[in-house]
Amino acid sequence: MFVINNSFRPVKRRHSLLLVLILFSASATANCPIPDLTQPPKTVLALNQTSIENMLRLELQQNMVATAYLDDTIPAHLATKMAGIPEIATSWPSREQVMAIKPDLIYAGFPSAFGKSTLGTPQWWKKRDTSVLVNPYTCLKSDSPLVWADAWQDLHQLAKVFNKQAQATELELQALSELPALNSAKKPKVLLLDVYSQQAQIGACCGGADLMIRLAGGDNVGESFEGRWASLSWESVAQQNPDIIVLATYTRNSTSAIEAKLKQHPLLSKINAVKHNRIINIPFTATLASPRIVEGISVLNSVITQWR
Repeated sequence: MFVINNSFRPVKRRHSLLLVLILFSASATANCPIPDLTQPPKTVLALNQTSIENMLRLELQQNMVATAYLDDTIPAHLATKMAGIPEIATSWPSREQVMAIKPDLIYAGFPSAFGKSTLGTPQWWKKRDTSVLVNPYTCLKSDSPLVWADAWQDLHQLAKVFNKQAQATELELQALSELPALNSAKKPKVLLLDVYSQQAQIGACCGGADLMIRLAGGDNVGESFEGRWASLSWESVAQQNPDIIVLATYTRNSTSAIEAKLKQHPLLSKINAVKHNRIINIPFTATLASPRIVEGISVLNSVITQWR
């Protein structure tokens, strides 16, 4: 089995997992409450890709009355469990759509689901006997590089709600055993670009993209930039001269425009990744701090292995 050691715990600005959990309890925003449930909810509206996939991982498809806001294609081994579950919206559903299905729980991947222009506050839903659960990672400040455990907080929180803790632990241990063994060999410079943005939005120091790149054996070009994402000029991207470029993709957005820009731009076309055709597509969800990050790590590591 692969063993995680201190090489995956960057010294700069990194708290222990215990402190992370304490901070979550103390600083969870109004949009990220911890539901006080006496029994597992019978009906769940799952919003966002990570939440939908986690429900399926824990064999909770029978509890899902609807889904909304998918970014990617559901992995094949999970997609077979989706039969009969309606998708009520391609982005955030309206309050009326949600009230029509009367879920016991709204389970979301991002706290932005509960804003004035989206679904309203969790407190508003609580008054209507609907609880709210949000990925705890998304509610924390993005000021520290992530560790492996951060990608599993959400699944373990969901497992606790449904009394599925043993299954969640088994899934994490299985994923841990699939991580590539890393060595001290020279690391390529890896740049991750979000294709949903018209600008050069890159994976910065403290998000899932950075964790994915490090666990795959690369050096993140965006490591020195604060937050989960950072915006650069295309000229700055060229100056960074990455060896490998990862495009975080969505089913609703083509990569053709950004690929053309990389290949036709007078400066971008000269960087190592473009010259040697080391531009790879990885689903956006596989670059987030979620169990699916293992997929992104595997794809990127296969390219890094060839680069060496």
